[in-house]
Amino acid sequence: MAFVLSKIFWLIFRPLNLVIFMIIGGMLIRLVARKSTRLQRFGGGLIGLSAFVMIVLGFTNIPDYLLYSLENRADVAEISEKPAGIIVLGGGLNSHITRQRNIKYAMSDAGERLIAAFELSNKYPDIPLVYSGGPAKRNVNRDPETLVAQNIAKALYGDKKSIIAENKSRNTWENAVFLKRLLNPKPDEKWIVVTSAYHAFRSAAIFKKIGFEVHIFPTNYRAEYVGNLSVVGNAVVQFGKADLVLKEYFGIIAYWLMGRLDWPFG
Repeated sequence: MAFVLSKIFWLIFRPLNLVIFMIIGGMLIRLVARKSTRLQRFGGGLIGLSAFVMIVLGFTNIPDYLLYSLENRADVAEISEKPAGIIVLGGGLNSHITRQRNIKYAMSDAGERLIAAFELSNKYPDIPLVYSGGPAKRNVNRDPETLVAQNIAKALYGDKKSIIAENKSRNTWENAVFLKRLLNPKPDEKWIVVTSAYHAFRSAAIFKKIGFEVHIFPTNYRAEYVGNLSVVGNAVVQFGKADLVLKEYFGIIAYWLMGRLDWPFG
């Protein structure tokens, strides 16, 4: 139920979707309530607010600043000793495209997760490499991401590199829970978890909550922030960055309310 509700919530409150809904709502209110001055003003206010949000999130580097702050929240330490294994959290591969187009592999904009994991695996070739990611949507035409990861490993390394698959999880909570069940880590073991930098903060809090000792390895940095407010010309890219930030903070708050992580802003 939580998985379905999260998808519905994000459909409505995704920044660009919300702006569109506000514009449509404001226009409908002004069209239907022509005799009400108060409602006319309210409808006009919605349209004006949507324009303001569009300018702030689409044409300034404020999303970069917010994303930069999020990417630097995770407590990342140097790897001082040999880890027990390497875990890649799903989200970097597009298993819908592979099934739809009948191809073996397709990466999303978070594909650096798997690249970084291969680099770590080359450094520690005798420890297990695990990919965690099932079908992120309830769609029978979508393969688990683990299958795509295994196809990429075979294309690059032949039979020299194998990937252990956790192919049931649909979100970060399930990543952590199913991995702990699959790997049964010992108390003195420390696993590396590779994920996007903007996702590292929430991931670390979730693994800590379930008692799975991990070392977070962030990659796929997205923020382009140099310390000054500036105008940006690509609204599509900026709204994409705003999506990442708001989705992570909504996820942190929702998981805290569900008891899936401790309040991390202390």
